[in-house]
Amino acid sequence: MSSRVRLLLGLAAILAAMRFVVVPWTEAQADMHDRLYAITRQLDRAAAIVDAGSELQARRDTLADVVRTLAERAPLANPGSEHRVQVQRELRAAVESVGLRLNVFEWVLDGEIEAAGLVFGRVRLQLEGPLRDVAEAHVSIEASLPHVFVRDLIVNVRRGGQLTSIANATLELDLHYRREGGA
Repeated sequence: MSSRVRLLLGLAAILAAMRFVVVPWTEAQADMHDRLYAITRQLDRAAAIVDAGSELQARRDTLADVVRTLAERAPLANPGSEHRVQVQRELRAAVESVGLRLNVFEWVLDGEIEAAGLVFGRVRLQLEGPLRDVAEAHVSIEASLPHVFVRDLIVNVRRGGQLTSIANATLELDLHYRREGGA
């Protein structure tokens, strides 16, 4: 064999060693680095949580107190037809107290917020009357019934844009309450 062939064979052997030994080794090192970096970040987060443990506990307790205070605004009731009739009476009274007519009362949905220990009902009201009275009814409902939250309000004004113009309004309300005898 000539020196040239030996040189080419040596280069081929070096290239083969690089391709099949060095490159996989460097890829394994990069993969190991990525895994160690991810583990280090997880450990750093865990250490930060441990360091802030008492502060997080205090925040959790404060949040639980706030949730409990807000949940106490919701009245006690048993879900069912008696409660629905009572809710309908309350909302009709609030609407009619400002001179509006309640055209539609529809109970749309029942649900539960387990984290707060509350049950809710979603109702849809359709009102008709002067625009000013629609605004007053909206305010009256939210002010007099602290457990009621307006989810959506759509107002269509028939004539003009004056406060005395006749308007049709659709309100979607969430009524929160606590289940009697339960959490």
